Amino acid sequence: MKKTALMFLSVALLCSGSVSAQEVDPAAVPEMPEVQGWVAEVDWVGDKLVISTGGDQITFTVNNDTDVEQFGKPISLNSINQGDLVSVRYVDKKYVGLVAVQITDNAALQS
Repeated sequence: MKKTALMFLSVALLCSGSVSAQEVDPAAVPEMPEVQGWVAEVDWVGDKLVISTGGDQITFTVNNDTDVEQFGKPISLNSINQGDLVSVRYVDKKYVGLVAVQITDNAALQS
């Protein structure tokens, strides 16, 4: 119950726009929605990541607080390439849209 309440509070604060992704309890990150797909577009200037999940494309905002990693090590957004297989944990922020909290580049796992 306590973990659920903490997760709810973390997500509620993120959705309000008043809390950065770094201020989220790391224990809450695994409980956030996650989607996996192939990178359709990376906009380093506009801080956007678009992934394809079969028939749909989903656009995420990426900010300075987004954790981007590959093989458990931090990488920069410009290290992600079109066609890479990625997993994205995110929050849906009112007036902003989907904001990536954690991006894992699984490029080496794709076959």
